[in-house]
Amino acid sequence: MGRLQTSIGLVTGTDIVGTVDQLIAISARPRDRLVSRTNDLGRQQTAIAELTALIIGTQIAGGRLGSATQYQARKATSSNDAALSVSASSNAQLGEFQARATRLASTHGVQSKSLATDPTTELGLSGSIQVRAGGFINSSVKLADLNQGLGVASGSIRITDRAGNTEEIDLSKAATIDDVLTAINGAKSARVKATTVGDSIRLTDISGQSVGNLRVDDVGGGETAADLGLRGIDTAVSVVTGQDIYGDITDIALTGLQGVALSSLGGGSGLGTLTSIDITTTDGQTETIDLSSATSTQDIVRLINESGLQVEAKLNDSATGFRVRDLSGGADNAFSISSSDETAAKLKLAQTSSSRVIDGGDLNRQFVTASTKLSTLRQGRGIDDGAFRITDSLGQTADVNLDNPGEATVSDLIEAINATDLSITASINSGGDGIVIDDVGGGSVRLTIVDTNGDTTASDLGLMSPAVNTAVGNATVQRINAAQSDTITVTATDSLESIVAKINEDARFATASIVVGDDGQRSIAFRSARGGDAGRLSISTAGFELGLRTNSIGADAILEVQEAGGAVRQLSSIDGVFTDVTPGVSVTAKTVSEDFASINVTRDSATAVTNVRTFVTQYNKLVDKLKELTFFSQDSNSVGLLFGSSEALRIETSYSKLLSGSVFSAGSIRGIAEIGLSFDDSGKLELSESKLTEKLDANSESVEKFLTTEDTGLVARLDSVAERLAGATNSLLINRTEALGVRIQRNNRQTDTLNTRLENERERLLLRYYAAEQSIARLQNNQSFISQIESLNISNN
Repeated sequence: MGRLQTSIGLVTGTDIVGTVDQLIAISARPRDRLVSRTNDLGRQQTAIAELTALIIGTQIAGGRLGSATQYQARKATSSNDAALSVSASSNAQLGEFQARATRLASTHGVQSKSLATDPTTELGLSGSIQVRAGGFINSSVKLADLNQGLGVASGSIRITDRAGNTEEIDLSKAATIDDVLTAINGAKSARVKATTVGDSIRLTDISGQSVGNLRVDDVGGGETAADLGLRGIDTAVSVVTGQDIYGDITDIALTGLQGVALSSLGGGSGLGTLTSIDITTTDGQTETIDLSSATSTQDIVRLINESGLQVEAKLNDSATGFRVRDLSGGADNAFSISSSDETAAKLKLAQTSSSRVIDGGDLNRQFVTASTKLSTLRQGRGIDDGAFRITDSLGQTADVNLDNPGEATVSDLIEAINATDLSITASINSGGDGIVIDDVGGGSVRLTIVDTNGDTTASDLGLMSPAVNTAVGNATVQRINAAQSDTITVTATDSLESIVAKINEDARFATASIVVGDDGQRSIAFRSARGGDAGRLSISTAGFELGLRTNSIGADAILEVQEAGGAVRQLSSIDGVFTDVTPGVSVTAKTVSEDFASINVTRDSATAVTNVRTFVTQYNKLVDKLKELTFFSQDSNSVGLLFGSSEALRIETSYSKLLSGSVFSAGSIRGIAEIGLSFDDSGKLELSESKLTEKLDANSESVEKFLTTEDTGLVARLDSVAERLAGATNSLLINRTEALGVRIQRNNRQTDTLNTRLENERERLLLRYYAAEQSIARLQNNQSFISQIESLNISNN
């Protein structure tokens, strides 16, 4: 049915739509009241949701108080944080100790001479570079191993030379015999030189005077000089040897206090019988030096230096051989070392030099023996606990399993390989730096060793090198030489870039890089793959000279620790981080310091205080929200959304009863007041952080029990209250939320029904009004026609 498009009656001028809307508005009052009630229910539902969230927040904040670790937390402080930084775990023992770093960790670094300006230029070098992880001949006995393991007392000694000069020498930071000799030889006043002879220290007066006695005393009643075998020296001679300091030396390659046994050189075969060498200096002086009594490398150095010639013998830069320097200042003769037999050649000193320096070659000290633990290989990184497979020249295969390589030795490895039924034999190589495997089967298959099951055992041991045909006696065998070294072949076409790339391709023991000098010249820098003492490198070349110089020697950081009334302990670390210096305390050395720093371990209450503060804040937010939702204002005659709500009352009562009541079966603490908590006049919690901290410091165990005891502790009770009030299932607020939801849904359905009725009623009224307009229009139209009818005049005639 059509409808007029205007809301104003065209005939009557009546506002039809407005009139109908007013009539519908009157009819819609029940619906509007229902919508208003539904909106109130929605706001209540939102309020309940806010309370639920705040209760859960309070529950979570309370739950943080249940972590026991925060009450066992410790903190460590250093009186010199610039030198030593410290940290403590929860098991750290409370108390104080002293510590100082006497040496920082360093990584071994070696640099070549300048080689080229352009890193891509062919250098024309042919030969090889060998990078070894051992073979050093400058071992120095640790003071802790002297005197049958009793060590050397920390302290100072007083030395008086024959000219009467006296000096106190601080040896409190000395860790090795080398440290002792360095300290004595660095004295400014007393002119004395210290060396070692076997198990003793020898002092030589170099003052040039004979006025008084050469004398050594302990300082301040200490025992340092006595432990070094030097106390009691008071003699009118210029050279005196102290008492033997019997050590606890277990390394058979060591002999005496310094150096290594000559028998350990030559890959472990020794140097054989030594007689004497002849040294001619550039000023024409010649001296024959008897070396037949030498048993260690230090003996060789000492005998040359005590010969009376103006020469200085020491170890070469890589500490693998000797270096002898001419100090005579002559110019008419060549500097040379020779011998009537092979003695000079055995020492690799048989040379004539125009540079006043004779730099001996690598004496090839054996550092891998049958008793060497596999865990010490690869610069102390050890090897993978796994298996590898060997295929011999006859095509037969066998797997070798290494269990517990941390305790296994090279002997165990050799036995495991030789126990296979393959045509191979394993033994320590002639270089004394690893093992060799020889295939004696004579077959045509190439001897190979590969890792299995994703292990890296063979790779770690260096066993995956290609087999090389090697003459052994009258036979040729396939040999794999698994040395603890990398050998890099260099050809004439190699540049700096390609040599560095070759070194880094394997990089088991060192990496390389190109260094640019101020003049634009480039050189090769080697850096050990491992820091500390175990990361020391021995780098040598064959076929060419790189002019290698050591920039930094790999050394462990040294930390001295002294607890109250105790002796000083020395600890070492490859990276300067010392874990468990005392149980649970770690120290990081930043700088070397003369003075001890005080390390104080105390309770760390910060986390616990922060968590209690967070709980108080969260609880007070809940209190504020309850007040906002349940208020009553007499002045404005207004109330909060949940005024008179049983749920709000239950929340307030539950928390108030719990927090203001006593807690039993949770240790000695009975209420929150004992840990610094209280209520203010508005019902909010207040926290005295000082009182809580004091309680934690005095008896953190009681606070921990009060809060964390299962079932009966405050945290468990808070959790129980929260679950009853706002838990996921069958809790007070969840049930209330669901009930409100049901009512809102029912009201929404009723509202929809009423809206449909009202819409129909509005349509009916509009139609009736429009119909009335049409009827009135027809009536008016009829009236118009009637008015047009003329009156008839009827004549009387």
